[in-house]
Amino acid sequence: MGNTARSATAQRHPLHDLGDDLSSAHAVRLGVGVQGEPSWGIMISDAKIRLWQGHWYELGGATVAMFFIVLAFNLFGDALRDALDPKDR
Repeated sequence: MGNTARSATAQRHPLHDLGDDLSSAHAVRLGVGVQGEPSWGIMISDAKIRLWQGHWYELGGATVAMFFIVLAFNLFGDALRDALDPKDR
């Protein structure tokens, strides 16, 4: 009975942490989060304002950086799956 409670807590914790990370990211994006910390939400929000002043490269830089980060995670996940999946061998 004690092990069941521990395993339920262990399963609940990562999801709780993920929810905290997502909510803080949304809060920063809306401008109500911790100010002064660099984040892509703040970069994009500031770049949207400056886009109409001709500073397109700020929004483009943040967008390209996010594209390559997501691409790298996808490629890493595919390589990890290929290496560890016994059905594909």
